[in-house]
Amino acid sequence: MIGNVPPELDQQLGLGVPFSVLDVGCGTGSWALEIALAYPNTQVTAIDLVTCPLPTYPNNLTFEIRDIVKNLPYPDNSFDVVHVCDIKLGIHDYRSLIGECSRVLKPEGWLLGLELDCDPTLMLDNAEDVPRYLKSVSEFIKIFHTALSERGLNAYVARELGDYARQVTALDHVKHVRVVVPWNDWSDDPKLKLAGRHSRLAFEEFSSSIRILLQDHGVLNPDRLGNEAKAEMDQEGIRPIWGFYHLVARKRAM
Repeated sequence: MIGNVPPELDQQLGLGVPFSVLDVGCGTGSWALEIALAYPNTQVTAIDLVTCPLPTYPNNLTFEIRDIVKNLPYPDNSFDVVHVCDIKLGIHDYRSLIGECSRVLKPEGWLLGLELDCDPTLMLDNAEDVPRYLKSVSEFIKIFHTALSERGLNAYVARELGDYARQVTALDHVKHVRVVVPWNDWSDDPKLKLAGRHSRLAFEEFSSSIRILLQDHGVLNPDRLGNEAKAEMDQEGIRPIWGFYHLVARKRAM
């Protein structure tokens, strides 16, 4: 499945339907680029606070510098697909953002969301054993959650995306699903092993991206804390996992 695109939408895009796509908080631009390349008849607009680092990209992909904390600067009913992914570190009012995404969606348009639920978990029968096996990881995540709360941010917003979408009257067919993947490559399944390797890299990027947040919280050496957590996850004999919440919704027809 390309870019976490639902099969029904993938079929429409694969037929060459000239959809307009908005990627809110595009970050590195990887999702927007993947969609633009996979579906050349789409017109993808990717927005974030800073310039995208991609050196080159196709003509059907446009990057714009926008403040997504404010209202989205587009008219009602502008896009066939709106995508939001991994932006909880900068959004105080995610509920309002979901409403804005719905506003700029065309009738019968698609809202796609993805956020990380970063509490440490193991493939164990007894979840209470997690802090014993992942002491540094548990400490790292606990400090991260506290630092988010100090800034008025919700560490568990991933779990609430479905409720936010259902509270928007214009949205329908809301699906909110938790997907669990390995935190490293411990799995014997080739697909899960690959997902685990990507997860391990994602955690490295995550721990680096919150360095300033942890320093503002009073952590003197956030790199040491992150490195200890990563080393702990690589221990032999443990099977760490983490979860992502996928959101899919459709805007009601007029």
